[in-house]
Amino acid sequence: MLRTSGVAIVLLGLGLAQAAAQIRDGVYDAFDCTVPVSDQRIAIRGNDLLFYETTCRLGAPAPVEGMEGGALYWADCTGEGETWRERFLLKHHVSGALLVAGSHWFDRHELCEARSPEDEATLGAGQR
Repeated sequence: MLRTSGVAIVLLGLGLAQAAAQIRDGVYDAFDCTVPVSDQRIAIRGNDLLFYETTCRLGAPAPVEGMEGGALYWADCTGEGETWRERFLLKHHVSGALLVAGSHWFDRHELCEARSPEDEATLGAGQR
């Protein structure tokens, strides 16, 4: 019985991690999706979080208890000749917007439905 319970707990934990990892690929902007270039634009492409001239590779999501779909990530970032490690909280709002918190900031980025992460030349640190 104890072994079965242990397996159930592990499977439940895996399910929570997968639920937390439901961050959708796309382009998001904190101000205006219609302008050609924005330093408030970000893109999610797989495990990459792309900012203006910066790329952060997201690690495994850690679910946040009591915050459905929210997850904490460690990320290895590169940009403007520097490398660093950053902590992010990512969660989708019910509207589809992406809520992003870094160590010293928080923004709500609206989904830019007409944009594709592959078409955003200013996003990322030259890792196309």
